[in-house]
Formats: sequence, structure tokens, C-alpha cells
Amino acid sequence: MSVPQPTARGTPGGTALDDGFQTFVTFENDATVEFRETEVQPFGIDGGERIDITDMHNVDVMTYAPQSLYDVTDANFTCRYDPAVLPGIIALINVKQTITITHSDGSTWNAFGYLRSFTPASNTRGTTPTASGVISFCNTDASGDEAAPDYHVNATGTATY
Repeated sequence: MSVPQPTARGTPGGTALDDGFQTFVTFENDATVEFRETEVQPFGIDGGERIDITDMHNVDVMTYAPQSLYDVTDANFTCRYDPAVLPGIIALINVKQTITITHSDGSTWNAFGYLRSFTPASNTRGTTPTASGVISFCNTDASGDEAAPDYHVNATGTATY
């Protein structure tokens, strides 16, 4: 039986984002959709629940294995909007297309997905009306073939981590 050995932390490459301003959400079918982002939570990557591989030969601990595939988690945003343009926003609901998240350094994540929900918040005196949106990802292209998210570095070629 082997014992896990320590690994020294190396120096990370790339450049961390200094500021989240400006981060944008772009829909392929309406690149000028009529809302103004105030907060964007990009999608994440999730390897799924661990697989229990414990059997009757274990004597000390339960054992697990990672899954082979990963999932793309939902992206979320908060925005200001004009109620007069809700028909354009509704036209994006459940329509699979390329969704682009543009980070403050110009780098982008592109993935096939759709606007799952657009929910106005309560309107309150003295505050700007906002809405929240949820974007879900399909991980398939127009022909139904598997398609993972695609990352592009910014124009200066500096990747972020």
C-alpha cells in the first residue's frame, strides 16, 4: 500500500484578473440584447459526484474514484433592463446558441447553451429595477455532437487562470 507524498506548490503561470469590471454576456442570436449587466457569474466546471468503489476487501477507509466526464455549470447574471424590450429577451429563452462570456481582460469562454430564465426583481422606491438571468449549457453543437466550452486568451496573448 502506498502513502500519499507531499507535492511542493509551484508558481502559477498567466495573470490573475485584477478586477471583474467589465464582464459581458453575449448571445449569438442577439449580440445587442437590451439589458445591461451589473453582475456576471461565469459558468464553472464540475467533475460530478465521486464514485463509491468500496468493496469487502477494504479494511480502513471507504474508497472512491472520480468520474470520467465533467459538466459545465450554469452561468448567472444580474442586469438593468427596459420592460419595453422584454419580447427580445423572451425570444432567447430555450434557444440553443453560442453564449460568450467576455472577461475584463478581453479573454472569452464560448459554449453552446441557452437562456433558461430571466426573472425581474421586486421594484422598490429609490432603487434601479434589475432582473436575474440563468444560462444553462447543452455541450452539444447544432448537429447534436459533443462540444466542450472553448477558451480564448485576450488580444495581448496573456492567459488568465
